[in-house]
Amino acid sequence: ETELPHFIMPVRLIERIKGIMNFFKAIGPENVKRAIFDVLGDGNDEGRIRTFIQENGYEKNILLHGFCDMETLNVYYKNCDVMVLPSFSDQSPLSLVEACCKGLPILASNRCGNHYETIEDGSNGYMFDPDNHREVKDAFEQIMGRRSEWKQMGEKSVQLFEQNFKQSVVLPRFIAALENS
Repeated sequence: ETELPHFIMPVRLIERIKGIMNFFKAIGPENVKRAIFDVLGDGNDEGRIRTFIQENGYEKNILLHGFCDMETLNVYYKNCDVMVLPSFSDQSPLSLVEACCKGLPILASNRCGNHYETIEDGSNGYMFDPDNHREVKDAFEQIMGRRSEWKQMGEKSVQLFEQNFKQSVVLPRFIAALENS
């Protein structure tokens, strides 16, 4: 049997905003047990989420690591396979940009502000409406079904990062826009 893939979830543990339990309920127990989810962050709902994990027997699959500094975060990014951001609401999450920079496939809510610059649906990952559980589950199963393509999907993420966020590209564009206004 192949080793379970690692999904990184750099999120604050605030359910009504980040939708962590919502994501796991949507993908269902059989899918939760197909992977290891490293949840990096702290927040007011840590107790609720811990109880949810215990009540569902997910202790081997959903690991709460608490707040992580940048150095620790980098280690998780380097050792994971896919980044997940299931937010109900997220203005402009830096974690999507970080995932692109680190060359990861991405599974994210379409409510994340900068998904236009970081995700090409079906190319470097998948998006979903966090309120549509069927859509969340389908997106998860689609990305799992393409495990052999994760490396290429990650390369596409790096291309999007270089095209949309790299300073050597973005600053001249910004300056040109200012000069032409």
